[in-house]
Amino acid sequence: MAKSNQQNRGTNTSNFPRKFATGNTPLMLALAAAAAFGASTLRSGAAYGTDVTAIWNVQNGSWDTASIWSTNPSTGSYPMNGTPAGDVYNVSIPLLTIGSSIDLSGLPSPVTIGSLSLPSTGTIVNGPTPQTLIIDPASLSTEVATTVSGNIFAPTGEINLQFGAGSTVSQNATVTGSLEENLALTVDEPNGIVTLTGTGNTYTGGTTVVGGTLDITGPLATTGALTVNGGIFELDNGGQTVAGLGGTGGTVSLTSGSLTVSNGGNFAGAISGSGGLTISGGTEVLSGTNTYTGGTTVNSGTLSIASDSNLGATSGGVALGGGTLNYTGTGAVTISNAISTSGTGTTSVLENSGSGTETLTGSITNATAGNILAFSGGTFNLNEAGSGAGTFEIGDAPSTVIVSNANAFGSGAIIVNS
Repeated sequence: MAKSNQQNRGTNTSNFPRKFATGNTPLMLALAAAAAFGASTLRSGAAYGTDVTAIWNVQNGSWDTASIWSTNPSTGSYPMNGTPAGDVYNVSIPLLTIGSSIDLSGLPSPVTIGSLSLPSTGTIVNGPTPQTLIIDPASLSTEVATTVSGNIFAPTGEINLQFGAGSTVSQNATVTGSLEENLALTVDEPNGIVTLTGTGNTYTGGTTVVGGTLDITGPLATTGALTVNGGIFELDNGGQTVAGLGGTGGTVSLTSGSLTVSNGGNFAGAISGSGGLTISGGTEVLSGTNTYTGGTTVNSGTLSIASDSNLGATSGGVALGGGTLNYTGTGAVTISNAISTSGTGTTSVLENSGSGTETLTGSITNATAGNILAFSGGTFNLNEAGSGAGTFEIGDAPSTVIVSNANAFGSGAIIVNS
């Protein structure tokens, strides 16, 4: 290597074992003691006149940030994009321990780290350009758990924080710090568990689970959507509101608390656990086999189902507080969940927009005078016992109601629209 390049490495670098490679083979540097770098900066392979990626192998140690990242005097942070212009710091790091602030601005996306240790004194920030930060242990010979006690946030741009990249290597991570502002979270580690325990999570970019388990014990922002395409989203924080629920598979496990969906979505996976599901806006379509036992509430908007199995366990009732439960399936269906209305002066709707008869065998409780339960769309067969002083409305849209139980309407008034 040319002498001029040797000078670019800073002081004391000649004491460290080095393995240089060209082409597509990574450049590996094993550091005996990171502190020996003093105030030197670490640059990618491009800084040495090669086109290889530098991987700093400090799997069994930690990095003293102040010793290896050059300081930006104006901010006191340690930028990864470096100076002079064109120099790029290392984008693939097996283990990174950050005690201060790392700025991802200007670094080529994505940035991949094998494992991350972020103490409460550390932060990761990003500038105006969107950036993907992947924490994936596939580059490690043995698993090193990730711990994030500090904060990760993007005040102006975006950060897509991704745990794993679909590899089968086990990834365990605990996040006790805050994920904030323009950040999206993805978990894609089939054999790992990512636990969020922080109480200051305000990120708005949504949460996606592709593989593995995301265990939520702290609150999330209510403005982010939840997407589950695989793996498990485990709700363990006593209750959570999300802007939408969507995804092609996987499981939403309501271990502790209920899930409220404020803006609809289309979810084909399974919902399980002892918690309940509440719809408070939009149209939510459920097409998976659900076993949750905490019941279903539709306060506004529409819950659309194609089968009785979409409603969870039959022991969990359906409470309508001004919303709509819509059957959209083909053929006949029997709903055995108990149905009730809630609130005061609300109009709730049982809608049949499917192609077969919808038979109700669970009880219907329309307790409060002034509440209306309307039957809309296709054909209903009421083979249940009703109760309450609320009003039943038939013939909206229009609908046909077959009364197979003389007590189907309880003591409430009946309005039949022509």
